[in-house]
Amino acid sequence: MLINRPRILSIVLILIIIGGVGIWQSPLFNEALPPVSIEEATTQLQENTPQATTIITNPLATETVTPMAMENITNDIDPQGEWIISTSDTSFAGYRIGEELLNIGTTTAVGRTNQVTGSLMFEGNSILDTYIEVDLTTLKSDESYRDRALRTRGIETNIYPIATFSLSEPINIPSLPENDEPVDVIASGVLNLHGVSKEIMFEISGTYINNAVVVVGSAPILLANYNIEAPLGRRVLSIEDEGIIEFQVVFRKN
Repeated sequence: MLINRPRILSIVLILIIIGGVGIWQSPLFNEALPPVSIEEATTQLQENTPQATTIITNPLATETVTPMAMENITNDIDPQGEWIISTSDTSFAGYRIGEELLNIGTTTAVGRTNQVTGSLMFEGNSILDTYIEVDLTTLKSDESYRDRALRTRGIETNIYPIATFSLSEPINIPSLPENDEPVDVIASGVLNLHGVSKEIMFEISGTYINNAVVVVGSAPILLANYNIEAPLGRRVLSIEDEGIIEFQVVFRKN
């Protein structure tokens, strides 16, 4: 039997190309969501109003919903007193960390949840108290296998379902921002994660816009400091020792 070598080589080449396209179009090669930013947070706030019938509830969504536009809304609420994380705005918390995957290489894993509650107390020119609580069991990334792994490995959400952050000292703000300009400060507090409580410093940026206090923040954490063992597996060859915790929260007056 004669073998048509050129034809066979052509078929093999086509299969390799198709396979390669399939791999590179898989979710594992989705571009990682960008880090939190006060500019993006305020844009989302302006695109999503309390009067809208539809709000964005998926913190990993790439499509934006365009509800009724905000018109002639100004900051006319006394900032003094207690503010609560709004359930009608886009708030979320999550992680980002580098990992190396089999047959793929280095990528960035990003997981987020919008199940965030908390409050802050503003008095004079200081934030006296802040408390944020996150339901880690609802963390979602672009890969379900990663989310399932975190239930019993890594941060072990089946055992440690909640993470919290509370200020350990007031945040002094010399003057309230004007014209919706952001203020950048360092927030020192205690992060409770994976059953371990440790002091941590978040770089945060906040602004007062459309009668809401919008805050974003991030901080690096060493997994070992919270007794977290990297959830390695057949597909995950390595995970960086240090990750980043980040959040975007919208507070409204209580």
